Parts: sequence; structure tokens; C-alpha cells
Amino acid sequence: MQLTYQDIFYVMTSPIAVWGYDSKKTFENPMNQDGSNERVTELDKMHEKIFGSAIGKTITVAIAPDGSVNSISGIETVAESIKQAIVNDGEMGASLSSTMIRDFFSENAVKELIEQSWKIYPVDDVKMGDSWDMQNKWGDRNNMITSKKSQCTLKHIDGDIAVIGVESSVEVDITGGRLIGNQSGNMQINLKKGMPDWSMWTRNVKGDVVSMGVNMIMEVTHTTKMATKPL
Repeated sequence: MQLTYQDIFYVMTSPIAVWGYDSKKTFENPMNQDGSNERVTELDKMHEKIFGSAIGKTITVAIAPDGSVNSISGIETVAESIKQAIVNDGEMGASLSSTMIRDFFSENAVKELIEQSWKIYPVDDVKMGDSWDMQNKWGDRNNMITSKKSQCTLKHIDGDIAVIGVESSVEVDITGGRLIGNQSGNMQINLKKGMPDWSMWTRNVKGDVVSMGVNMIMEVTHTTKMATKPL
């Protein structure tokens, strides 16, 4: 497969600030609408450099029949583009660059994203209405580990198209605490290709997190959409 970063939208929220990037338009930070917060402005600009440098870059991935990734090539070009994009931003830029490469654009990050998103197929043959269980775990123990227990159900078959529903319980271990919740969505599989044509899911997790000695309740909700098409 060839995967190209065409559009990226990213938002990170904390009790003290919001950072983000939108490749389609200028990101309007709700906590810095008048642009007076210089630190947030600087961080937003760095996010723009980092994610913007990945737009248009293509990587090649070899996937085994069971959904595992055999090899990835081209990701080093993306990482180098990110490093060069903020080469003049000093220690702060270098730190943010390193974090983004590790979390979003490293070989391990891409490998886990693909395997955990698509490795949902049953081991045995199933018919419409049948369900099967899956367990997934990924992440960096020094940053964030996500564990997911899912029940997948073959909901519909029409010719070469199958729709799989996925209901999951989710635990996210992060520095200072744990978030617990659920994830729900559907995936449309092209049976000839053995790959998803599209998928959409929503995750909601909530829990107590200690940051700088302060106990906070954190809740995160996000929706992910993915679509594929032949080259």
C-alpha cells in the first residue's frame, strides 16, 4: 500500500491551554483568539511547521494477510522533513519535533496505527450476525498505553462489501492517571481487496489525572474517519 498524508487536523487540550493544526485552514485557537498569548502562538506555529511538513509525503507499507505490518519505507523522509521544518526554533522546537515524530510519524507509530485499526478479522469463517472478540494493546510505557477489548460483529454483506460493527471497552494509561471508557463504530470491508473502504468510530474516555500536583478530571472524546481508494 501507498499511504499519503493529504489532510491533517489535530487538537490537544489541557486545563491551561489548547494547541492544534488544520491543514485545510488556519487553526483558530479558542484560548488565543486575539493572539496576545505569545507562548501559545509560538506553539501553534510550531505545530503548523511540524504537521505541514508531512502533507504530501508518501510512505509504502507491506501488510500480511492477517493484518500485521511486514515493512514500512519512506517514513524516514517524513521525519527528516519535520526536523528541517523547525531547525531554527531551538530547544523548544527540537523537543516538540521529537515528541511529534515519536507519537505520530515514527515507524512504530505508523505500524501500530495500521495494525490496531485493521487487524480485526476473525480467525475462523463467520456468517452474517456472528461475533468474535479481539484484544489490542499499543503505545509507549513512558508516554501513553492504550488497551482495547472489542466485540466485532458481521452486520451486513452485499456482494463484495461487508460491514463490521465494533464495540469496545478502552483503557488509556497516561502519565499521572488512567482514562476509562468505550469506543463504537463501523467498518466497510472490500472483500476482494481484504481492506477497509471506509471506517468511522467515536471514542470517549474519562478519569482522574494528577498534573503538577493537582488532581483533575479529564474527559476526551474524538471521532476518527478513514477512507481508502485505488491509486
